[in-house]
Amino acid sequence: MSKSTMQKAIDLIMTLDSTYEVSQVIDAIKLKQNYLASEARRNFIAGDKVKFTSRNGSTYTGTVDKIKQKYILVTVKGNSGYPMRYNVPATMLSKVA
Repeated sequence: MSKSTMQKAIDLIMTLDSTYEVSQVIDAIKLKQNYLASEARRNFIAGDKVKFTSRNGSTYTGTVDKIKQKYILVTVKGNSGYPMRYNVPATMLSKVA
């Protein structure tokens, strides 16, 4: 979506007058978010090599262990040699070649 289209959408949202109308927009956005998350989840299977960036900016590379409803369980080799497991949203993962 281009910036001008995004700005038009924001401008239209700002013109809404009732909480009911705002609630309808929020429901539509949540529905779209769920759809995009489901699509992202379908791109991964157990055993895939993936990478992701954590909240603190560190990039991790690991293996998909399990695909859950909301998150994907990724095992990463820790600094101490022990594996660490992270629950990562599918939208934050990318496959490693």
